[in-house]
Amino acid sequence: MSDFLRPSLKFPQNFNPSVKSLQDRFILTDNKAVTRYVKEIFLSLSKIHKLKEEYLDVLIVASKLYNIGQDIGFYGDHKNSAYIILNGLNFGFSHEQKTLIAIIIGTNGKKIIYEFEQYKNLLPKPECVRWLSFILALAKALDVNCVGTKLGFEFVGHTLKIHGAKNLTMAKEEIKKIAKPEIFAISFI
Repeated sequence: MSDFLRPSLKFPQNFNPSVKSLQDRFILTDNKAVTRYVKEIFLSLSKIHKLKEEYLDVLIVASKLYNIGQDIGFYGDHKNSAYIILNGLNFGFSHEQKTLIAIIIGTNGKKIIYEFEQYKNLLPKPECVRWLSFILALAKALDVNCVGTKLGFEFVGHTLKIHGAKNLTMAKEEIKKIAKPEIFAISFI
């Protein structure tokens, strides 16, 4: 059989059919800004959270799928999204990864994860889950009224400086509601 007729045995890099399927069926908005913020925040706070780089990949998938449950119901959409992920994210993910993605979204930046107690043997330490959930919640809050705004992140002297966010009133109010896993300041520049 010629190479032209031989079917490809691999998907393109950074493409997962399970993620794409969920995005195509449930997401009406573009999550690229949240995904970019998640990556930049994770890298900026790496000195303080000390999480392994492998968690960034899981966090990026969570940032792409965090709002898939929104059409089912606005209130509690994070819980709907977690349910859909647990039951619909199959190809290319271990049980631990799939559960962690669902929990990151399901906790919605809250400190307590008691609703997901049944999955604790599949999850990393609670501090890790809190950090990942916090980073996603912070990125989502910054996306609230940042359409077209280019933000930059820098962690200096126990302060996360968010450049370009000085006039983002709605985002500032949302960020106040998020439980931080460790004491540090956030400044808007």
